[in-house]
Order: sequence, then C-alpha cells, then structure tokens
Amino acid sequence: MPETSPIEARLQQAVTALEQILQAGGALGASIGVSFRGATIFERNFGAKNVATGEKPTSDTLYSVASLTKAFTGSAISLLVHEGKLRWDTKVKSLLPDFDTQCSNVTNNATILDLLSHRTGLGMSNQWWYGAQGELLIEPSESVRYSNTLPQVGQFRSTCKYSS
Repeated sequence: MPETSPIEARLQQAVTALEQILQAGGALGASIGVSFRGATIFERNFGAKNVATGEKPTSDTLYSVASLTKAFTGSAISLLVHEGKLRWDTKVKSLLPDFDTQCSNVTNNATILDLLSHRTGLGMSNQWWYGAQGELLIEPSESVRYSNTLPQVGQFRSTCKYSS
C-alpha cells in the first residue's frame, strides 16, 4: 500500500467537516477533487445526483458552478498579472475593441479591475446566460455586444453593482 502524503492525510481528515458543511448548507450533492503536481490525489462524492432516484454523484457528474466562475476568472487574471502579461489597470477597450457601452467614460476608462470589482456602474446582466435547465441563452461571442446595451445605473467607480 503506497504511503499517504501529508496533504492526502489532511484531506481525508477534512471529509467529516465537508459533510457537515454540505449538510448545513443544504447541498443535495457535491463532488470534490484535488490535484497536486498534475495528479489527482483526492476525490470524494457526497449526497445525491438525483434526489428522486437516489442516484449518487460521481467524479464525472457535471455541476452548474454559476458565480463561482468569478473566483476562477479573478484567479486566472491574477496569474496573468503576476506573469506580467496583463496589468490590473489594463483598459478593457484595449483587449475588447468592440467594448462600446452607453457611457463613454466607462467605454474609454474601464479597466480589468473595474470589471472584476463590479464598479462600472452598468446595469445587471445576470439573466442572459442560462435558461431554466442551464442551457446557454446567448453565445459567449455575443456577450460584449449585449453588454454594450446595459444602461448606466450607477456612477462609474463609485459603488459595487453586482453583475455577471
């Protein structure tokens, strides 16, 4: 039997806490996987994939991660900033030439940091992406065009206006 690494041992110890968190949060099911140096070192599936049938989730179960993508996006951009490929103050317009909102101040001055911190003052776009069964309502390639139609509902860089 291979020796368990300290990381693997700590993950195994965390299973009870994970089960308690999922139960307290009312999660019906969850799958957790941890990779370390290119290898999967921990996989665990909890609860039910389908409550009616009792079918259990597997490591291949697909979940809608919704707003968790914001953390993934922020982390990915932070790596690009760290590598010197982007800056927090990089203008959105320099990366997306079609970015042309109804507010010229936002169009000309919005930065990556403004988008990540939801401080453009543009209206919410949260219902554009997914239908009732998680199907895409617009193609990702259309997102800038749709974003350009958002009304200005707050002052640029004055407050956080949460939006997908």
